[in-house]
Amino acid sequence: MTSSGGVAPRRGGHGLDAAERRSLVLGVVIRAVGTPAVGLLGLLNTALVIHHTDARTFGVVSTVAAVALLFPFADLGVGAAVTTASAQWTDGAITRAHYLRVLRRAGSVLASVTVGIWTLATAAWAFDGWGLLFGDSISRSESTPLSIALAVFGLAVPLSAGLRLLTGLGRNHIAVGVSLSAAAFTVMATALLVGVDAHGLLYAVPPVIGLALSGFVALVVAAHIVRQTGTAAADGGRPVLPERLLAGSASMFVISIGLPVGLQWGRLVVAHSGDAADLASYGLAAQLYGMGWMVISTAGTAMWPIFVRRRVDPRRTLRLWRASLLWFSTTGAAIGVVFTLAAPWVATIVSGGEVTIPTGLATAYGLLLLVQSVHLPTGSLLTTPSELRWQAWCVVAMAIVSMGSAVVSVPMFGATGAVLGSVAGVVIGQLVPDLTSARTKVAARK
Repeated sequence: MTSSGGVAPRRGGHGLDAAERRSLVLGVVIRAVGTPAVGLLGLLNTALVIHHTDARTFGVVSTVAAVALLFPFADLGVGAAVTTASAQWTDGAITRAHYLRVLRRAGSVLASVTVGIWTLATAAWAFDGWGLLFGDSISRSESTPLSIALAVFGLAVPLSAGLRLLTGLGRNHIAVGVSLSAAAFTVMATALLVGVDAHGLLYAVPPVIGLALSGFVALVVAAHIVRQTGTAAADGGRPVLPERLLAGSASMFVISIGLPVGLQWGRLVVAHSGDAADLASYGLAAQLYGMGWMVISTAGTAMWPIFVRRRVDPRRTLRLWRASLLWFSTTGAAIGVVFTLAAPWVATIVSGGEVTIPTGLATAYGLLLLVQSVHLPTGSLLTTPSELRWQAWCVVAMAIVSMGSAVVSVPMFGATGAVLGSVAGVVIGQLVPDLTSARTKVAARK
């Protein structure tokens, strides 16, 4: 990577320069410190909604709020292409003109997504689509705030590109901090509704307002950085890479769908084949697991642009990959052990003893944290268009193995079997291909 003066920054022993190390470490620290705060804000928002509505309304509101789970694939994989192009531009691998063409193309695709979501929101309001989704309990008048919530989500999708820009520009720590602000914006919007004595399903709107506002802040900050950043590419010093605009986005779209399907399928199997206690244990354990996973995955996200900037040097890339494997494996093992020991105890405190997390379930989630952590460096390493296609096939294999394993193991082992199915899927579909193919694929780069 070059600075505005065209001088390559000094890299440390593990191949990271000072700015990269700072972004990586700060991102993890901010996520670790901010996650409990976000959890508390979420509980506060829940309390506000419950105390000013009723159980039925809260059920609908929480379901609509889960629309955030669509974020990974709502952008059709364009966000990954934006991250890669931003990293290439800051390293001088593509010209400023090409970079801006990528951003304009990404903007047009994301604008099309927004129009599609707005059309869906309008149709749901006009033709009683919400009633079909939630049953006859949703009246025509109540469908209006739900359609508004969906429309705001449509606006949040293109705004989310700001977070991708920040990550690619080497500002992952800023992206993490801004993304955490969504919870604060949500609580403020909910408090505003409480202040004006709003009722009913209007409380479904604040969560997506939080997403949209945090995305807007990220986009403003990223735009400022792009204007201020000077690189060798800005002077046209290096040729444009022979890749089409948004190359790899289709593969990333498949990956972003396959991952949640493969990892969440077990929940559906438990809901249909297990008992209520199993489902409650699974749900609480999954929440605690998510907190640990967010911390370590933040570091994995930061590694994506770092590996992109080193594509021209396969030997240095592989050295960094091996060092990353060691670090992520060690960290994942440590977090997995802590989770296994602490999750049952935390569950008892949080639920007042109503919901328990058996040792077997905690151990299974600890293993899942470990194998996913070991996979993270390779997932961030293999990001050329052809490598993303290969990763997409691996994710499809992971999903198939996870789903099949859950169907077989849940009747025998309950919620623990569902998580062990995910572990098997990650190991067979991703981890084994990682360790056997990554070196060859990097060495084959031209």
